[in-house]
Amino acid sequence: MRGASGPVPGPRRAPAATPGQPPAEIARVAGVATAAGSTIGRSAAGHQLDDPVLHPVLAELDRRRAVAFLHPAGQEDTGWPAGHNLAWLAGAPSEDTAAALRPVLAGVPARHPGPRLIVPHPGGTIPLLAARVTRKSAGEIPEGLRGLYHDTVSGSPEALPSARRISGAGQDPARHRLPLLR
Repeated sequence: MRGASGPVPGPRRAPAATPGQPPAEIARVAGVATAAGSTIGRSAAGHQLDDPVLHPVLAELDRRRAVAFLHPAGQEDTGWPAGHNLAWLAGAPSEDTAAALRPVLAGVPARHPGPRLIVPHPGGTIPLLAARVTRKSAGEIPEGLRGLYHDTVSGSPEALPSARRISGAGQDPARHRLPLLR
């Protein structure tokens, strides 16, 4: 990516083909001047973010206090989202939701407080489910979500007020250089 004054810092994907590879890739990405952090899928090599096989990845992100953008993979080869572009139309928002909820429910932010985990697209369906997740978790999930960052890239401006409420954002994201809520 290039901006008016040169390269625009952005996240670089950290591949997760094997459990030992991502920490080395995170280290490599950390040395790239234009890398603002790493992008990791909500699952890696068939493992969910809270799977013990990925603990070395989270530990390396924690050690570096790194930025990690959790992004959907658009898994067209899995069950219900196969065909008709459903992987991106409906599957990606579901992946975004899982990317936000799974780490919170597994206690990842408490075990690894260093990384700045960014949840994409206002947490997928979380703005629609805010009352439900609050009610079903006695407020535990919204509290956990406040420990994450939430980008504001969304095709639905209507989702942003709810995303702001559930993320605990107290400032107008338009005033920030990066459109993140925390």
